[in-house]
Amino acid sequence: MELDFAGVVQKLYLPQKETLHSPEVKIEERFVYDHQNRLVKHFHKINGRNEELLLENVYDELQEGYQRKSRWLRGSPLPKR
Repeated sequence: MELDFAGVVQKLYLPQKETLHSPEVKIEERFVYDHQNRLVKHFHKINGRNEELLLENVYDELQEGYQRKSRWLRGSPLPKR
């Protein structure tokens, strides 16, 4: 896990296994925040493959709401290994 000076997660590493004897899957997640530490983008990388944008939040000027753009909401889940 990588944190910034304020303790906000910048990168997260999640090794996972489906079963005891299956190969380990290395998942790396990267987070991008705005100047107010609100999540703006969430990226996902599996086993060193190309990084993919999973989530993008767009905030309005009044900071009251946001528009969420998600790969999951577009009906295109992550590809299988």
